[in-house]
Amino acid sequence: MATEYASSATDWAGSVLEVSDTGSPENWTAIAELTQITFGDMTTEAIDVTHLLSPNAHKEKIPGIRDTGAFGISGNWLPENATQSNSSTAPGGLVYNGRTRTVKQFRIVLGNSGSPSTIWGFRGFISSFKPGDAANGTAKKFTAAITPSQDVSAALP
Repeated sequence: MATEYASSATDWAGSVLEVSDTGSPENWTAIAELTQITFGDMTTEAIDVTHLLSPNAHKEKIPGIRDTGAFGISGNWLPENATQSNSSTAPGGLVYNGRTRTVKQFRIVLGNSGSPSTIWGFRGFISSFKPGDAANGTAKKFTAAITPSQDVSAALP
């Protein structure tokens, strides 16, 4: 019989996405008022190597190149906030970093009860930024995507 134990799960409250100013020492700034962070898929391409004499007339595949999809973020849009705007003040706002196609160092600090915090760092660039729909009775929202510029899985805890 399996041993029973209480769950160690925690919620996402307190999680932040930070961007580095790449200074020395390095300073990290949280992107303001995020409401969601969607992690990019980590995939491995399946290469078809099937031939006419493949065993059992079944397709054969081998692993190919790995890739990481874009990390999606959404939140309350604060057009004048330095972390979201066209501000060039280090580390630069989302709009500015997207417009200038700058590869930056990002890290997700997971809100959990652990000490120290769980941190997942990666390099990437703003591949999209979209203000939300303007409609009566709704808060100003935005969505954005950060595409990793290299492997992120090695940085996982």
